[in-house]
Amino acid sequence: MDIPSLIVVFVCSWWVSLFTVLPLWVKRDENGPEISGPGAPERPHLKKKFLITTGIACVVTLCVYAAIEMNIMDFSDAARQMAEEDY
Repeated sequence: MDIPSLIVVFVCSWWVSLFTVLPLWVKRDENGPEISGPGAPERPHLKKKFLITTGIACVVTLCVYAAIEMNIMDFSDAARQMAEEDY
């Protein structure tokens, strides 16, 4: 697996895990200023969420890399079949 493929897998898994982690630890700010709106969280914990998201994305990327390197997941046969069907 080459570096650009690893980057694509990492970015995709990072975004998916970010949207999974974002709703965690959300507590609405009932006494906040009028400017923030009624649904704004009291403390968004973004740094913590970004670190957790990065950790999850690293684990997922390593699992995908290991599965491809050990030929558990093989996309080359599927690519060859799709190429043959096109011609």
